[in-house]
Amino acid sequence: MARAVGDFTLDWGAWTEQTFTALDGLANADFEASDELNIGALDNAVDVIIGGFVTSNAAGTSATGYVTLYAAAPTDGTNYPTSGASADKDNWRQLGPSLNVVANATVYRFAGWSLKQAFGGVLPEKVKIGAYNGSGAALDADAADNKLFYQVVFANAKLS
Repeated sequence: MARAVGDFTLDWGAWTEQTFTALDGLANADFEASDELNIGALDNAVDVIIGGFVTSNAAGTSATGYVTLYAAAPTDGTNYPTSGASADKDNWRQLGPSLNVVANATVYRFAGWSLKQAFGGVLPEKVKIGAYNGSGAALDADAADNKLFYQVVFANAKLS
């Protein structure tokens, strides 16, 4: 099918690891945030998909355990809602349902979640991803066992 001038097509970038050091060994009942992702620096980005995986601890995981991902944009272009054990997660946007983390020493994978959808159809310029661990034990401490990734969706216009 031929495309007319002004038509848009979508392209997907490669999955890229997002720095989230605090995810390794994240304590039970703790909430921490990733480094900032500057979406505004990504030309023609129309959405960003967030995914990844966590690994439960070798012991102590609850049969009702879970991990939840969140996203937040800065409140003034620079400062984000707080993270840490006393963080108010209500100031963050939940990315999809919580991930059941219910067995010891097991890898659990997050589905890809749209940041645009999480922010009501508008993609923020900058964002951090937060994680809350309610698994009953700290997550595995090995950096290779807990990862966060993003994939940029780009819009391309046919100009001629």
